[in-house]
Amino acid sequence: GWHIDPMLASCKLRRLSEGPGAWDGVEHVVFPDGWLMFHLTGRAGVSRNLASMSGLYSMKLGRWWPRAVAAARVPERALPTICGMGEPVGALLPEMARELGIPVVPVVAGANDQTAAALGCGLTLPGDTMLGMGTALVTYQVIRSSAPAAESRPLRGPYPCGLHWQMDVCNMAGAALEGA
Repeated sequence: GWHIDPMLASCKLRRLSEGPGAWDGVEHVVFPDGWLMFHLTGRAGVSRNLASMSGLYSMKLGRWWPRAVAAARVPERALPTICGMGEPVGALLPEMARELGIPVVPVVAGANDQTAAALGCGLTLPGDTMLGMGTALVTYQVIRSSAPAAESRPLRGPYPCGLHWQMDVCNMAGAALEGA
């Protein structure tokens, strides 16, 4: 699971919800991949992978977590449809296809950078682990969905094939390497 952190979308949305009429006229709340999905297909969606990082998603329920949605004061009607990684979201809009000079093709839901890197590195089995060193220093491991939470309480989310991932993040990695 995720700890309450001001960087979570749930906390930011709670802050945005303050004041009368905060959600008046808002049709969709979209996350980074959802913004792209919406512009490509006209559908508001989010990958399960990124939804799980919002603070609004329940891995146990496999959907938006009503209690967290209520705490964030987000109208559930505005939340995007949750899509599985690699699941078709919709077809590329004809006007986008013309603009890009490509045929109308299916658009599929993606994943966050660490999950995409793990898949690219071939992590497919529980216990497979990688170390990512970029803006953040990340230890990322594939685990069984039934694995108990580690004592260090790393971040967790859904991974393809019914598995989960867990990761620990050091956001000061760039500064640490610069000082070395």
